[in-house]
Parts: sequence; structure tokens; C-alpha cells
Amino acid sequence: MDRSLNRIVAINTLSNYGLIAIRILYVILITRFLYRALGEDYYGFWSILWAFFTYVAIFNFGFGATVQKFTAEHLFETEPEKYNKIISIVLLAYFGVSAIILGVVGLGIANMHTWTNVSNPTMLFDCKCALVVFGIGMAILFPLSTFVDILTGLRLIYLKNIVMILLRVVEIIGIYGLIAGKSRFIVFVVFSTVINVLFTGFLVVVVKQKIPTFKFILRPDLKVFGEIWNFSLFVYLNSLAMLITAKTDRFVLSSILGLPAVSAYQIGTRLPEMSQSLSSQFQDNVIPVASNLAKKNDISGLKNILVNGLRFSAFVSIGATAFFYILTPQTIMILFGFCSEEVISICRIFLISQFMYCAVRNVPYRYLQVSNKHKYIAMISIMQAISTIGLGIWLCKVMGTIGIAWAALIPNIIFPAFFIFPVAVYKLKITFKDIFSIYAAPAFAVLIAGSIGYFIRNFMGDNMHSLFALGIVYLGMGLIYLGISWVVVLSKSERQYFANKFKALVNRKVAV
Repeated sequence: MDRSLNRIVAINTLSNYGLIAIRILYVILITRFLYRALGEDYYGFWSILWAFFTYVAIFNFGFGATVQKFTAEHLFETEPEKYNKIISIVLLAYFGVSAIILGVVGLGIANMHTWTNVSNPTMLFDCKCALVVFGIGMAILFPLSTFVDILTGLRLIYLKNIVMILLRVVEIIGIYGLIAGKSRFIVFVVFSTVINVLFTGFLVVVVKQKIPTFKFILRPDLKVFGEIWNFSLFVYLNSLAMLITAKTDRFVLSSILGLPAVSAYQIGTRLPEMSQSLSSQFQDNVIPVASNLAKKNDISGLKNILVNGLRFSAFVSIGATAFFYILTPQTIMILFGFCSEEVISICRIFLISQFMYCAVRNVPYRYLQVSNKHKYIAMISIMQAISTIGLGIWLCKVMGTIGIAWAALIPNIIFPAFFIFPVAVYKLKITFKDIFSIYAAPAFAVLIAGSIGYFIRNFMGDNMHSLFALGIVYLGMGLIYLGISWVVVLSKSERQYFANKFKALVNRKVAV
């Protein structure tokens, strides 16, 4: 990759971390405050609403990756009319999806008691009203997601992130005010839905400024649709399978064990979600960058993006997984004010699962998706989804809530390790030395840092139960991990590069 591309990838990745820092703050505050303010039942339904928001991607039809791919190939410059037809087809399809969403909301309201096990008339009415408001908001947001994908394809992820950071800050402040004012559950749902629509809608203005030739064409071009459908269909099947794998667990729990089980499960998955977010911020760059390089037939660049993506993801994921695993009970109690043995077990199982997802699966899967392996990837994802659902239903009945966690972990080890990672390695001729450097070096560094953290945790005992003490231990482990990684993870040329960058930054500040 040339320097300009490296620079934009770095900026996008850093902005992703800025956004994820706000999201982590959002998760901590909203989980802690809403769990106490709303209670188990209402908070359980709140989490189901947001799971439904993610589940709406079932209607994506793979068009999101298609929009990113054709935008990354700069089709809007070479063939602007065809590009407009492609985006218009996607928007028209999404308008149809919005109508389907409203229909699903209607079915959900009619069968509310069946899938929530809620019998209290007042709560049942509140949940129905919340679902109506949320459903309308999702019907508006879904077509707007096209413009998020356009900015991603333009490799301008940082612009999208700025808007999303502002959104989360406003949402945190607003929800805190609603809690202080002791507002009803429906008010929280209305507020959150409305500001999400307003901020996401602003991205339409940003895209129009970046692509002045863009315009909506009401009449779809069937020939263009045929060209994009072959790719989109298998991307859709893959996305659908991944969505089912990731989000069906809460619905299985709700239907078998009830909403309180969802609340405990939600708490247990929070740290793994944070760890996954910390580990996957490079990966948004893979599809737009790989699409651009694949069009140029730049094999060296493709190998570079894959190896560096794996190195970065593995480095962060190994550290985050180990540190969260060691300090699971203390972290959950301090951040969320609630902990149990079941929650701890759920958290630790999912930490291992997210490591496989981030450090082994995600970068190779995204590369294979845009390198004519989208059919194969779809087949593997479908097999994993079927395995996860089947195991989930069985193990939930046999083991309870913890069974769902095991059902997610087992397929998430088997399929990435044996069916996705080896294919990408073979296709780009990545050597064993590369693979060893990706995983062994950070594993060595985290072994030392984690052992020190484990000793400090046991030494401090009850004194660990404060945010300040917890933060000091995390900071200490992190600094040790970074220090050892500087020697064993980075190459000599990479150390020299970062040292020069640091010196240049210091000299610039001194000059000012």
C-alpha cells in the first residue's frame, strides 16, 4: 500500500477507537443506570429492542458490502450513471424493507405475550408502545444506512465516526437527564430513536458534498440489478447467517427462560463486547481497501493488508481477552454494580469466543468476501449458524443460561480455525513465519503482563473493589504488555518508524 493509503487507514482506525471509547462509556453508563432505573423486566425488553435493531440487518440483502465495493472502486467517477443506478436500486430495496419492518412490528405487537412471557397489563402496554416507536425509527434508519456504507467505501470512515461520536455524547447526556427526571420507559425509547434518526440523516448531506454527481433514480435498471445481485445474494446469505449466530441467543433465552435470564446474560456479554470492539477497529478498512487493491490486481498489497490486519487484531485481542479474563469479577462489579458466578462464567466463555472472531476469523473472512470466495464464505457461515442455533436450544434446556454461551463458543472455534483462516492463508501464500509472528509474539508478551496482573489481583484482594484501583492494575498490565511488545512484536524497521514519528511530534511541540 502507498503512503497515502496507509495514512487514511491509520486515521480511520484511530477515529474508530475514538468512537469505540465513546461507545464503551455509553455501554457502561447506560447499562449501569438503566438496569437500576428500569429494573430487570424493562431493561430486558430494552436489550431485546436493540437486538431487534441489529436483527434488521436480516433484510440487508448484501447490498451494504455491494455499495462499499463499487464505491471503493470509484465507479462514481468512471461511470457515474451506472453508480447512481446501483445506489438507487439499493435505496428502493431498502424502502421495501422498511415496509416489511413495520409489518414485523405489527406481528410482534399481536404476539407480545408469547415471545416475552410478560403478563402484567401495564408493562405489556408499555412494551407494545415502545415497539411501535422503535419500529418506526428503524423503518426510517434502514434506508439511511446506505450513506454510511458509501462513506465507508470512500474510505472516509472518520467522517462517519465524527457524527456518531456526537450522537452518542448527546444520547448519554439525554438519557442521564431522563433518569434524573424519573421518566417513563417509553420516553427513553422515543428520545433514543429520534436522535439516532436525526444524526444518521445528516450523513446524506455529507455524501452529497463528497459525490456531487449522486442522484436518486426512481426507476430501477433490471440489467444493473442482475449484475450486482450475484455478489449481493451470497454476501446477504453470509450476513444473515452471521446475524443469526450473533443475536438469536437472546430470543432463545427469552422464550425458554424469560426476560430476567436475558438481563443476566446481557451483563455477562458486556465485557466481551467491549473486548471485541477494541480488537476490531482496523477491520472496517478491509473491504474498501481490499476491493480497491483487488481491482488493481495488487497481490502484494492484498497480502500486506491481510497480514497487518491480522497482526493488529491479534495484538489487541490477545491483550484485551487476557486482561478482562483475569479481572472479570472485579470489572463487572465495579462497572455494572452487579455480579454473580453465572455472569462471570458467561463473560469468560464469550471472551474466548470473541478472540476467535476478531483474531482468527474476521480479517480473512472480509478479504475472501471480495476476492471471489463469497459463495464459499456464505456456505461456511450458514453451517456455523445452524450449529449455533441447534446447540443453543439443546444446551439452554440442559444447562440453562450458561448453555447458550457454550453453544456460541464451540462453533466459533471450529469454523474459523479450520474453514476460513487456512483458505486465506493458502490463497495469499502467507508463510508459517508470518503466522507465528502474528500470534506467538503477543502471546508471549501477554503471558508476562497477565501473570503480573494476576499476582497483583490476588495480593490486593478486597482492595481491588474500587474504580481507581482497578484502573491502576489495567494500566500497569497494559504498559508492561506494550513495553514487551515493543521488542517482540514490532520489527526493527517498525520500531524505527514509530520512534521517528514520536521525535517529530516532540520537536513540533517544542517549536510551537
